[in-house]
Amino acid sequence: LAKALLIGVRDELDQDQKMAFARSGTMHVLAVSGSHVALIYGFLLFAFKSFGERRRWKILRSVIILIVLWSYAGITGATPSVLRATATFSLFCVADMFGRNSDPVNSLAAAAFALLVWDPLMLGQLSFQLSFLAVLGIALFYRPILHLWTPPNLVLHYFWSLVSVSIAAQLMTTPLALLSFKAFPVWFLPANIIIVTLVNIGVVGGILLLLTLPVPILGPFVADALGGLV
Repeated sequence: LAKALLIGVRDELDQDQKMAFARSGTMHVLAVSGSHVALIYGFLLFAFKSFGERRRWKILRSVIILIVLWSYAGITGATPSVLRATATFSLFCVADMFGRNSDPVNSLAAAAFALLVWDPLMLGQLSFQLSFLAVLGIALFYRPILHLWTPPNLVLHYFWSLVSVSIAAQLMTTPLALLSFKAFPVWFLPANIIIVTLVNIGVVGGILLLLTLPVPILGPFVADALGGLV
């Protein structure tokens, strides 16, 4: 399960585990996707924030992030969802180098165009279609849904943001999912709130494990904590 969550290797999962995730509408967490790349991007951006905002430091920061993101894409098998996210965040990095803002929909379209130029047959892949539709839904509908309610505290704001993301993604992917799978995951909303929260912690924990594994006491502690989470 840890391999599936962190690098997308699902060969060792048994059929019952796969069916449990599929029926709850959380199968997407077992495929390395944009959320994984986004977490790594955000983690690195935060880690290198101390570099400052001078252009040369921005360029150095962006180059390091690009190397890490594309290395991760290679390790995880360069699936369409990872390539889409990596290409999109690469455009964010390039924009940051030149001090420009990046529009999410434009970046998503540019990433789709670049990937289809590289391999036009991706357009017929269900994973490619679902991946881009989900992110397009988030780009178009997340903010409007989020602004429907103003939570009174940070905890409720976090959970409301997860609800908003889940609904936004489902709005665009549901027709294709019904056509392809002949089923609708009615429990997708509560399941995603719980599972996605734990997966986010697990991905960050995996990064911390790589950094702390050689450190006495701290490395084994992080390993045990990650094992308990899984």
